[in-house]
Amino acid sequence: MSYSGAAQAREAREALGRSLATLQLDPTLPPAAAPISALLAQAVGSLFVAETAPNDVLGGQAVRSTLGLLGQALAQIQMVGMGVPARSIGARNNCGQEPTE
Repeated sequence: MSYSGAAQAREAREALGRSLATLQLDPTLPPAAAPISALLAQAVGSLFVAETAPNDVLGGQAVRSTLGLLGQALAQIQMVGMGVPARSIGARNNCGQEPTE
């Protein structure tokens, strides 16, 4: 038996990984973004744990851990005021093109 949400965890991991890569490659981000990137990297790892979990209990625990990490990352983004519109990062990575204003 394996985690019933494994396919969704993989999709989420891949999307979050693309967003993380964008942050890591952007030379204009302030140094305060490093802890945020670290939290996102941990969330990617947690989603991998969910994706490969042997059952729904462990998969669910990994997803809850991911949600906690993402909540921490969002809180830090709000505190830092990075000036990077999150919708731009998400739109660029999930649709493969730059958003239009």
